[in-house]
Amino acid sequence: KVFLDRLRRVTAFNEKPLTTGISAIGLCLAGGSGNFAVQACLNLEATLQMCRFDVVDMIPLSRQNYDFKLPVLRLTGEWLAAKPVSDTP
Repeated sequence: KVFLDRLRRVTAFNEKPLTTGISAIGLCLAGGSGNFAVQACLNLEATLQMCRFDVVDMIPLSRQNYDFKLPVLRLTGEWLAAKPVSDTP
């Protein structure tokens, strides 16, 4: 969180920050009942967009759905790693 807060401040005053055109996927792992994972995703997505990332997906996780979503997360990570970075925003 501290890293993203500082990155948000740096990108706010830059016309074309280094994050422009970089895809991002947000993972929000909530403890306990997992009820706040969705709210955490909304907050993280807003922050990533302020940092000018290309937000591809936001994935709420909890201990109840972790095992179910793990294979999809692996495939998504492989796709994201293979995706070329665009030269233009």
